Amino acid sequence: MSSKARRHTHKYHQVRVGSDNVWACALPYCSHYMPAHMSNMVPGKASICWSCNEEFILDPVNMKMEKPICSECSLIKSIADGNPELKHEDDTNKSHVEPITKNKLLDLFKE
Repeated sequence: MSSKARRHTHKYHQVRVGSDNVWACALPYCSHYMPAHMSNMVPGKASICWSCNEEFILDPVNMKMEKPICSECSLIKSIADGNPELKHEDDTNKSHVEPITKNKLLDLFKE
């Protein structure tokens, strides 16, 4: 590997360094971290989602998580926690359920 830094989007997570929590990149070839006194610079930075592995922008809401996820995955997770499956309204067999998928949820919001 070259001595030059590789350009990539970091996959931020919180780690404990001494008595401070710092934001660090979890990718194996990256040693980047934001010192605790610079943590106010992390909001607005791009990161890789810990759930879907897509790029997203960190904000104060998702930065409350140790391993931040994007708003789409956060919405899916909150719906799944409260109602893990969508029921078919016209189905005579009420025990039949269809799992929520990210694509189905996104299709609902397109309309």
